[in-house]
Amino acid sequence: EWNQQQGNEAPFVSQGQTAVNNLANLVNNPSFSQYPGGTFSAPTAAQAEAMPGYQFQLAQGTKAIGANAAATGSLLSGNTGKALTDYGQGLAQTDYGNLYNQALQQYQQNYNVWNTDTTNQVNRLQTLANTGANAAANVGSQGQAAAQNLGNIAVGQGTALASGTVGSANAITSGLSTAASGASQIPLY
Repeated sequence: EWNQQQGNEAPFVSQGQTAVNNLANLVNNPSFSQYPGGTFSAPTAAQAEAMPGYQFQLAQGTKAIGANAAATGSLLSGNTGKALTDYGQGLAQTDYGNLYNQALQQYQQNYNVWNTDTTNQVNRLQTLANTGANAAANVGSQGQAAAQNLGNIAVGQGTALASGTVGSANAITSGLSTAASGASQIPLY
């Protein structure tokens, strides 16, 4: 029965061993345990300036400020220069903030996808490894129970054999004692 149980559990033990080996290889592989996207790098000012949306907004805003200044006759005034500077700096700050947030969000999204995939791989292998460990523990427990049962059977047989031997000896002793007792009753003449 124990041999049959060993055979039944063998595929699970084997899968568990394979999973443990694969898990060890996976976890010890530096390309697996380190995010391939590296660390987050903030966009540069040049990248922000190169954004098509920024260039369009800057051109349209500058054009509107210039047209307004020309219409009021203050095109070359300090106020117009200040308005253009304030507009350009405000637009750059807003657009850079938006670009930074988009880049950070994309980085975090990519990292989370990688992390979820990695965790799923580890969890699947860990589940198989646990199944194999449980199967091996079952085989060990059943082997221990089989050995204990065989030991109990051997002790029972030994006890029965010893009881039979003692019973036989007692019967012989009793028979001899009875015979000796009976012999002492016989007259000797």
